[in-house]
Amino acid sequence: MMKRQFGKWTTLAVILILLVNLMSPAFATESQVDVNAYRLGNELDYLIKYILNNTVNDELTKEELITAAKNGIFEMVDQHSHYYDAEGFKGLNASTSGNFGGIGAMVEFTDGFYHVKGFVEESPAKEAGLRVGDKFIVVNGIPLEGLPASKAISHIRGEVDSNARVGILRGQSNQVQYYEIVRKLIHSNPISLVLGKDNDKLDDDMAYLRISQFNANTLLNMETTFAQFKEEGIEKVIFDLRDNPGGYLDQVLEVLKMLVTNDDLLHVQYKDTAKNFRSDLKTAPFEIAVLVNENSASASEIFAGAIQDTNTGIIIGDKTYGKGSVQGIFPLTNKEGFKMTIAEYFTPDWHKVDGVGIMPDIVIPQTLPMETLLADFPMANEQSTIKYLQKNKAVHTIKAQLAYLGYEVEPSDDLYNKELAYVIPQFQRDFRINVTYNLDPETQATLNALTIGNQSYYRYLAKNLYEDVAFDRAIEELRK
Repeated sequence: MMKRQFGKWTTLAVILILLVNLMSPAFATESQVDVNAYRLGNELDYLIKYILNNTVNDELTKEELITAAKNGIFEMVDQHSHYYDAEGFKGLNASTSGNFGGIGAMVEFTDGFYHVKGFVEESPAKEAGLRVGDKFIVVNGIPLEGLPASKAISHIRGEVDSNARVGILRGQSNQVQYYEIVRKLIHSNPISLVLGKDNDKLDDDMAYLRISQFNANTLLNMETTFAQFKEEGIEKVIFDLRDNPGGYLDQVLEVLKMLVTNDDLLHVQYKDTAKNFRSDLKTAPFEIAVLVNENSASASEIFAGAIQDTNTGIIIGDKTYGKGSVQGIFPLTNKEGFKMTIAEYFTPDWHKVDGVGIMPDIVIPQTLPMETLLADFPMANEQSTIKYLQKNKAVHTIKAQLAYLGYEVEPSDDLYNKELAYVIPQFQRDFRINVTYNLDPETQATLNALTIGNQSYYRYLAKNLYEDVAFDRAIEELRK
């Protein structure tokens, strides 16, 4: 019964709190403040006091009620609109811009711990000695276990030139190791590049270019990449936007202006106005194929839709996510802020994207059910020892685990071969396991601990142990 009553009061608070926030100077330029807002603000204060004085939930605080009201407002707008407290808003700006003070380690939460899953270029964390798979335990005396991601990441990140004393666990060791790391300004580069001369599948005039996100560094890095393409004589490019969640509208539009010749790029419908974006490029620089999947969203769909509708290239893969809305990020005067949907966008031919997605020209399923992956590549059972020249189905997975963690091993078959025999003792030394040269239970358990429950590892399995049919088809199409 208490929950129902609390829900009623929260609903009223949700309605009223927006009017209170609109009194902030940040909004004053739009229109004059309704004088009733002052009265409604008093009513909100009355409601909160009434709740706190009469509820049997003694744990409630005024701050929690106000925060719940703010959250509730944006939940009513749509699923992409959110309120952020000061810490969360700082994190939002860092994640979307790609620029932040940090130690240069990519972090992923699995099995109750925050793990190092990789490093950026010029990483202070890597230089200090951290390794992929390390578990963050404590930063500057603050334990990370049990913290929500936003708070944990905020402790790992920090002001440029500030010190981070990071405590980690490695492998099966229970002894915390400490590293002194000086944070630096991290400019994350969302572009990964493979040239034809470095890949057996690609022709010499081809390049593979993955864009992980359209952050604030995309255009700058793209300009550098295109200059390299000119030097290398690249004429055909595969753009991989699979699992790209989107990013800045201006970044994707500027990149499209480097690819699409003399045509519309996007139509954006705001509440009362519409805006059209065009490219005035005279000559197309490359032949293009674009890879997408069900996790390609927002700016990725703007990219794919523009390439498709203007006949600039061919789209290959799964139907995209279907997020055809534009969000604005707005600061409040107390360092808090919110993200809110302010427009809907349409492709150059006015195709709706929101809730629909982009249907590729060539549909090729990109993901496999988890059950299929686990059935085809089972984890080691940690009960037996696999020795040199033995065959075991789990060896295929073990090779993939090691390759995923950065070791030089090819996940090609089920044989414990010479290549694996060279890598296993390296791994055992790195994680302070007794060096046996065998796939003993402790080694298997350590590998499993680093990968079980890790969704990015399963994506690695899907990409590397199954043939990438979409990638191969893109090459085939560009050769026509």
